[in-house]
Amino acid sequence: MLLAKLDTQNQRMFRKLVVSIKANVQQLDLLLVICDDRNLQALLIDSYEAELQTAGMNAFRARLNPKQPSMRASLEALVASE
Repeated sequence: MLLAKLDTQNQRMFRKLVVSIKANVQQLDLLLVICDDRNLQALLIDSYEAELQTAGMNAFRARLNPKQPSMRASLEALVASE
């Protein structure tokens, strides 16, 4: 499980973020993640998505284009694909 791989402070932050997101079910939240460990990054994202899915919420992923990093363009592309 992911939480076993995190230190105590990061475990607490993970849980707080999940609780915060679940408490705001009726609004769109934007979660930005920066992680220098690709494996841990994938585990975190998968874990958040699984937690949200169990609460009946959808999670969407938008990635910035490294050549032209525009959050707006990334979100517009995501909306267009959905």
